[in-house]
Amino acid sequence: TKCRKFTAPRPLTLEAIIENETYRDSAHTYDWYMSPALDNGKFKNLLTITPNTPLIDLYFTVLLLVQNASYLGAATFQIPFNFPPDGGDLEVFPTFGESLVTYFQLRTKNWIDEDIPLRYQFFYSKTNTESDWKELTSLQLSPYTNTWLSGQAPAIQVHLKVHVEDNLGAYSEVFTEVTVSMSVTDISEKKEQLEDLLAQLSSSDPSQNAKIIYLICDEFASIEQPYWVNLTTVCPACSGHGSCPDNKKCLCDEGWVLDDCSMEKEIHNEIVQAKYDALLKMKEAYEAIQDETTKTMFLNAIQMATSNSEFTDLQSMETIQDLLEKTLNITSEDTILKKNEQQTLTEILGNMVKFASKTDCECSQPFCLELENKTIEYMEKVSKSALETQLVGTGLQTISTALFEVTTVRVTPCDISNYDFKGSDPNAPSITITPTANTPLNCSNDLTVQSYTFPARSVIFNCENPGEISEEDKLNARVSVVIKEVSTNKEI
Repeated sequence: TKCRKFTAPRPLTLEAIIENETYRDSAHTYDWYMSPALDNGKFKNLLTITPNTPLIDLYFTVLLLVQNASYLGAATFQIPFNFPPDGGDLEVFPTFGESLVTYFQLRTKNWIDEDIPLRYQFFYSKTNTESDWKELTSLQLSPYTNTWLSGQAPAIQVHLKVHVEDNLGAYSEVFTEVTVSMSVTDISEKKEQLEDLLAQLSSSDPSQNAKIIYLICDEFASIEQPYWVNLTTVCPACSGHGSCPDNKKCLCDEGWVLDDCSMEKEIHNEIVQAKYDALLKMKEAYEAIQDETTKTMFLNAIQMATSNSEFTDLQSMETIQDLLEKTLNITSEDTILKKNEQQTLTEILGNMVKFASKTDCECSQPFCLELENKTIEYMEKVSKSALETQLVGTGLQTISTALFEVTTVRVTPCDISNYDFKGSDPNAPSITITPTANTPLNCSNDLTVQSYTFPARSVIFNCENPGEISEEDKLNARVSVVIKEVSTNKEI
């Protein structure tokens, strides 16, 4: 191996190779030992140290014993730990500003690490949750950046983060906050402000354009948020622009839309069109750059644009589906999605399903009918990509969204019964897989397990309450489990 140090955020795989001998896998047994003991997965001649293993010493030692019918061999290997950068902080100036108006300066300094050069990546979040951190820059050598920020009316604390990484991949993160206000609260005026920003984009700087459009998409999501309503509260008022014939759902007057009839149809159509135009400009910027950071921004922009089914239309969804497939190259057998792409694709798919259930509650139109097949295709791509980096013994990996849950693991027939595929809900019943009695088990056989959990079709497509899935409805779930043999890729 050419490994200089073990970097905890990255998995490390060691492979045992027997020199000057024809490799016959079934003829050898491998016993791996480590001091100190670290979380790992091992299968035959491979050992993987799992990511985020705690750094508990200066180095660790691996001992391998290999045995065939006649001989026993041994090898040892010592690997130092790579400790992350330390001692730094993050500053922002000014500490108060206006959404998409104030230019904020972010700077980080005082970092100590022997594995230089260090690289820096800046993020922001409105909720300070793990899934909400959005990239402001790529991983760069510069320890500062200048940027606008997206806020929320009347003002919110926007969380800032810098990810600092040494040249072997060990990283640290520090955080700070800034107050971002939104003085323009009228939705028509805000739409005009965002359209003006789009019109001012320069064709000579696609990288800056991508970031600005990304922030604009986030701003659209913020102005839509007050229009999320609880359907149980809209009747009988309907915002004064409709009625409730069945006392369950508003029937809006001519020229008014949304579940609670609170927005003029003309304004609504203009917002949907402006979001659509922003996504097309984001596509242009990404195609001009083709880098991973802009790709991530583009995918997150799509996720934000589809998050509220009330503020999109069929034209937008069909375009988004096409953009999504082309950006991720989903239809190619060779495509392996990165972890963040797996999560984002699953969330966007959930948004598209919610839109279909809202606008076509019987799922009788072409978009919805095709989406049923696309759902299977997308989930297969997500699980296949997740399994690509897994090894027997590294445990379950789960991707969860509001609608779907995808769980994957690599196992042998001898340990498959040790895993529970019930998903993340602690109240769900256990789902285990047990070989039938008298089944001969080959413990050197490598299996993959793909488990999908999602609401029953009758829950998703419900014309009595279209687009709404309650926590009680989610209890009526479907679970699909697929087991494949790695050597043949056949389902068993």
